[in-house]
Amino acid sequence: MKKLFVLSIVFAAFVFISSCGDDTKKETEWENQDKEVDDKDSGNTGDTGNTGNTGDSGNTGNTGDTGDTGDTGNTGNTGNTGNTGNTGNSGDTGDTGDGCYKNDECDENFFCQKPDGLCNDKGVCEEIPFACGEMYSPVCGCDGNTYGNPCLSNSESTTVFYNMICMKDLKTASMTYSYEKADFGPEKLSGGVKFDFDGQIYELLLLSTPTSQNDGNIAHVTSVFNGINGITVVFKFDFQREPFKLPQTFNLETTGVNTAEVKTDFGTTIGFLTGKLTVTKYQLGIGGLVLLEMNAQELNFTK
Repeated sequence: MKKLFVLSIVFAAFVFISSCGDDTKKETEWENQDKEVDDKDSGNTGDTGNTGNTGDSGNTGNTGDTGDTGDTGNTGNTGNTGNTGNTGNSGDTGDTGDGCYKNDECDENFFCQKPDGLCNDKGVCEEIPFACGEMYSPVCGCDGNTYGNPCLSNSESTTVFYNMICMKDLKTASMTYSYEKADFGPEKLSGGVKFDFDGQIYELLLLSTPTSQNDGNIAHVTSVFNGINGITVVFKFDFQREPFKLPQTFNLETTGVNTAEVKTDFGTTIGFLTGKLTVTKYQLGIGGLVLLEMNAQELNFTK
């Protein structure tokens, strides 16, 4: 009986020790597992830390040093070559010759030669010609006198004003004019101004398109005649539109709205043709004047 009791005690102790060993082992296994899990989980996230190395790419900012190439702007100094512009002073050579306005500013046997048609401009001293040809090509000198040709004018120390007998020698003048134009179509011009210098005739045949500017019941009409001799005649008159009537006759004078101004091609006024001008046809279209017919007989020159 006593022996059985001892065996029971021994068996119980063995079971207790085995149980404790298993628990310790299990505890150790759980701890190891937890550690492995902890080590595993925490370890893996640590690897992501390596991405921080990408921060080194910030060093690429050093490429900004290439901005130093801006120093090439110094090449702008080549602009100094602009100083060569001073050569423009050579324009002073225009003073070559003896500049003058009057003959008495020139030496003996010289006269002040102006550009043809520009009697009041600055000229240069030129030698007076002492021999001229006999070719007859009359010109009007700046002194208002007629000469047989330009050389004869210069021989009298006079510049040519225009290439025609002087207007003061005019006996009589006349004008005919016809203008017709279809709306937006071609123009037809004919007529001209005729100068009669006691049998010697000059005609201005180059015509211009007439213009008409309406001002209420009045139309301001302008018509220009150009010749090949340096002379232009500008006819201006005020045509009465209301009440409309034809013919209408105007007195051409030296002042006022109805004039026939005689000018050189350079714009210098020589004088005026005076007398009567009659308009026999006048019509306006969509684009302006489409019909104008007028004439003037026995016009006189007035300076």
